Amino acid sequence: MNKDFLSRGAAQLPVKWMRQLSGVALVVPYYHIVSDEFVPHVSHLYRFRTIAEFTADLEFFMRHFAPVTLNDIVEALNGRRTLPRFCFHLTFDDGFRETHDVVAPILKRIGAPATFFLNTAFLDGGGLQHHNALSVLADRLQSHQSVATLRYVDSILPAAKTNSATLQARLRSIHFTQEALLQSLAEILEVDLDKYVRKRRPYLSSEQIGRLLSWGFSIG
Repeated sequence: MNKDFLSRGAAQLPVKWMRQLSGVALVVPYYHIVSDEFVPHVSHLYRFRTIAEFTADLEFFMRHFAPVTLNDIVEALNGRRTLPRFCFHLTFDDGFRETHDVVAPILKRIGAPATFFLNTAFLDGGGLQHHNALSVLADRLQSHQSVATLRYVDSILPAAKTNSATLQARLRSIHFTQEALLQSLAEILEVDLDKYVRKRRPYLSSEQIGRLLSWGFSIG
């Protein structure tokens, strides 16, 4: 569901009309990360919500929809209960550390349940997901590089699909099967991805997951 539309929805379209037009009783907005900071492993992939924007989203949802837990949804699917006529449940993908540090405290304060989906291979400093590694390299590429380095990067990147394709766009187009190319670019750009993971801890730890569970959130 488009969060930008919903957060502006009250001004653009009466909520009751939006409900009728959608024909959906359960709304499941999904997010990845919420932060006021620049996040190198994400910021070159997509725009994410600031804390103020996310808080405004939550206030909108809480005003117009009833919050339900994952267990409520499972119980309803199994025919053991009925959900409120209009309700919502938040989900977060990729298991970023900010879900514990930034998101969960806001949800606890407002009283909104959520499910956090994990990629277990990358917990506890297990490395970087492919697209997150590309974002880190794109960030490095954006910083000042010598002409010789840029020419070398240009020579080994996949061919441009359009004349307007930038080096950044071509870098981000590297397929997950091209791991050797990604590692070569990391060496050329002098990026130590393992060191980046140790320093930034981009994903949740087992301890943080346990804390999220103790706070009443669901893990997927």
